[in-house]
Amino acid sequence: MQYPDKFSMQDAIDFEMLNIYLQQSRVAVYFTLMLALYLAASFYQIADAKNIMVWVLATFSINFYIVYTSFQFNEELPVYKIRYFKQRQHFLHILSGLAWGGAFFILVDASSIQTGGYRVAVVLAIVISISASSKAASMRGMVGFVIAASCLTGWYFISNFSLFGWWFFGLLGLVCVSFIFGWMTNQYILGQVENRLLNDGYVDELRALHEKIEKTNEDFVKRNLELQDIQEQLKMLAAHDVLTGLFNRRYILERIEEKLPEIKRHQLDCCFVIMDIDYFKDVNDNYGHVAGDDVLKAVSQILVNGIRQGDIVARYGGE
Repeated sequence: MQYPDKFSMQDAIDFEMLNIYLQQSRVAVYFTLMLALYLAASFYQIADAKNIMVWVLATFSINFYIVYTSFQFNEELPVYKIRYFKQRQHFLHILSGLAWGGAFFILVDASSIQTGGYRVAVVLAIVISISASSKAASMRGMVGFVIAASCLTGWYFISNFSLFGWWFFGLLGLVCVSFIFGWMTNQYILGQVENRLLNDGYVDELRALHEKIEKTNEDFVKRNLELQDIQEQLKMLAAHDVLTGLFNRRYILERIEEKLPEIKRHQLDCCFVIMDIDYFKDVNDNYGHVAGDDVLKAVSQILVNGIRQGDIVARYGGE
């Protein structure tokens, strides 16, 4: 996932933890709402229909709003809004915990305190267990829900201590175990997120380094081609006369020194012709050196066009 440039490493960790918290909380909401429907249906014959309706509406309204707001979360939110978003979700989960803890006071009456109370206690224990793992990505969210649900439940157990005394101590044990396993799950998720973000950071650094190396190689190849062109130009300038384009004196002497031993060894025919342009000085004196240069170019072109393949024409001296 690509984060805004203003995100620090800690901001990215907080973002991922909140994203996991919201995703897992949505799944938990779906399961707990099914348990809420089961609980409401089981009290249909023994509890007041208005009380059941009030509790169902409160529970469903809060949890539907939790799901609705969780889908609004995305990486385009600024940092301060992400923090506000997290605090709002924590508050909503506290309200959800209060709604679940209030099931004892709303659904259970004196006539159904034994059977109905036990039923609510079992369902609530399941809900707390689910929340301890599903909300573990945010310890505040998990602790807020568990405490909110447990406080009202514990109050009800103490109010009816003769019937629910052992349930009260069981609730304390359940809360402690939920906190311990919730913390362990939180640390595991946090470690996975940190490792993944660090690995992503290393991958990004390696990718940037690879791109830099490729660009450097491209620049090197480009410079190498430029140097080869320059070398070819220098080589051509070293062997050719600048004005006429013919081979220069240095080149022709090197070729003679190179080929002469072979000619002597194999008794080959070889011919050297040295030419001079008559009255060339008069051309320079009467018409200027520019005209003299044009004459040299014209004569050079005539010689190049008239030689055979393998013959060499070079400018040996001034003319």
